[in-house]
Amino acid sequence: MIKKLILSLCLLTAAATGARAQYASDGYIDSRDEDWLHRGYRGSVCIGGGFDDYGHVFDLMTSHGFQFNNWLYVGAGIGYRNMDNSWDDNNVFLLFANPHFNLPLQSRFSPFLDIHAGLANGFYFSPSLGCRFALNELWGINLSAGYVYQSGSNKNGTTSAIVFRFGIDLNL
Repeated sequence: MIKKLILSLCLLTAAATGARAQYASDGYIDSRDEDWLHRGYRGSVCIGGGFDDYGHVFDLMTSHGFQFNNWLYVGAGIGYRNMDNSWDDNNVFLLFANPHFNLPLQSRFSPFLDIHAGLANGFYFSPSLGCRFALNELWGINLSAGYVYQSGSNKNGTTSAIVFRFGIDLNL
């Protein structure tokens, strides 16, 4: 499962890079002077972990969408979550919408608010605060801390967790 996910992400990145190269050859690239987040496709992969009410959690997720301007990204994602607890359903697959709000600065650093809202054996909601560091015009790394609320994840009905995430994103 993980190998297929990684292969799919590599193929998607290669296809998106080729599409961006074709776009650039038409001469439609916006100016990028100190513009570390620019309009266009944006995809990310993140890994995280933390502690819920009953043990620890591990998250692996990816989100793909469109960066409308320096401030706003809207995408959708899928993910996998493993909860180390005593309940039966400790492996959960996530499907979520992903609005992401950046505070653009005239530097490589950009603080952000990231929201995941969707389904995972019930309702799933995860806001987080973090910072993006642009490695160059295309690539960036993200560090964030957040809260996860998930209904239907155990026999008590809900669980919540504090999570820390590390991610890599591609902004074409």
